[in-house]
Amino acid sequence: MASQTLPPLLLLLLLGWGGDSLQERPNFVLMMVDDLGIGDLGCYGNTSLRTPNIDRLAQEGVKLTQHIAAASLCTPGRAAFLTGRYPIRSGMSGSSRPGVFLFTAASGGLPRREVTFAKIAKQRGYETALIGKWHLGLNCGSSQDHCHHPHAHGFSFFFGVPLTNLRDCQPGHGTVFQIHKYLPYGTMGAVLLSAAALHLSGAWRLRRGLLLGLPVLVLVLAGMTAGFVWTVPYLNCVLFRDGSIVEQPFRSENLTQRMTREAVAFMERNSARPFLLFFSFLQVHTAMFASAAFKGSSRHSVYGDAVHEVDWSVGQILQTLGRLGLREKTLVYLSSDQGAHLEEEVHGGSNGVYKGTSVWKAFFFTPNFYPEGKAACFHTHVCFCTPDYVTYHDPPLLFDLSKDPSESRPLTADTEPAFWAVLAAMEEAADSHRRSVQPVESQFSADKLMWKPWLQPCCSTFRQLCRCQQDRP
Repeated sequence: MASQTLPPLLLLLLLGWGGDSLQERPNFVLMMVDDLGIGDLGCYGNTSLRTPNIDRLAQEGVKLTQHIAAASLCTPGRAAFLTGRYPIRSGMSGSSRPGVFLFTAASGGLPRREVTFAKIAKQRGYETALIGKWHLGLNCGSSQDHCHHPHAHGFSFFFGVPLTNLRDCQPGHGTVFQIHKYLPYGTMGAVLLSAAALHLSGAWRLRRGLLLGLPVLVLVLAGMTAGFVWTVPYLNCVLFRDGSIVEQPFRSENLTQRMTREAVAFMERNSARPFLLFFSFLQVHTAMFASAAFKGSSRHSVYGDAVHEVDWSVGQILQTLGRLGLREKTLVYLSSDQGAHLEEEVHGGSNGVYKGTSVWKAFFFTPNFYPEGKAACFHTHVCFCTPDYVTYHDPPLLFDLSKDPSESRPLTADTEPAFWAVLAAMEEAADSHRRSVQPVESQFSADKLMWKPWLQPCCSTFRQLCRCQQDRP
């Protein structure tokens, strides 16, 4: 699975295809699973999950064992996948938290000037569709301008979610907004207790209004936080068909089956002309879900159930291509957007041993994992890359993945004669890349990431919490 290599390959195929008539041009079905680990598939050695359809795809085609993802997060990684360019070149990467869009009503997104493979396909007469997850922005100036919508980037048909499958979208799975973990409860409590003690002892007389106002302020802040978390699903968990909202908040239980039906219908409608289908799964991203037909079907809890459902969906796509007589003229590609979400490996997700993309791998900093001894950050659901949450290494940690695929034995100048030469070559390559980057407007500025009420898609009214269901599951 090598997502970064596909867009250039696809662009070459589209631009260089020799057929002049529409009927001679190949179809493209691109499938991207969210946060799937390479070690979760049978074709890569997993024996505890059943993935016969994906295994068959690997057996009959080409199995890639090197995965080069442009980013470890959804938004920048998908921007690179669509454009074939590093996300920093389009302003779709950021050096601060959160590194992805967390609000449907944010104004950032993939700039319209960017050339996607869907745009090129559409210009060549293809019917194009995106079904599933987008996560590359929606609006700029109003709730209806859809400047970052898939339609603006070459997709004629869209059925899916403009953001992502947040924990907040699944009742009982908590929230991605871990605000309570960063509020200074200890400091606030100490201030209140100290003020009360000084007041009662007579050392510092506080006005009664101020004394009562402090705990009221704390309660107001706590109430606002709770209210925000309670409201998030109604604002962020939105299902679109083209430019219209069909469900808000969406129900995830049967969403993969609904998306699969939409994909099948799209291929059936366009079987007589070339098409490009990008099926972007919401699974197996948190919050974990699986439809009733797959619940309890695996030995790995809901994570394994979700993998089984994804494999079923892949099978439906392949069966449809066979039924329509399109198997021999369709390029089918399956990838994960990056590796497994390590904080979810408790459910069974795995990155396997195929973590590396070359012989040498260097860490200039590493996250401060929690709890110690784990390779994940369970206290924050995801590892942050900002200075307060990492440890810097000088010289960097260097690993030889051909001998140490688990990255457990860092090399030193004493154990590896080429240690300094390898690091020098890496630094030279990084400097060359930095010199090639032209400054562009960042889509991850605080202004572009924040929630803006005038950009909020809403199918009813704010008073009704934007609730609606206009599509039958």
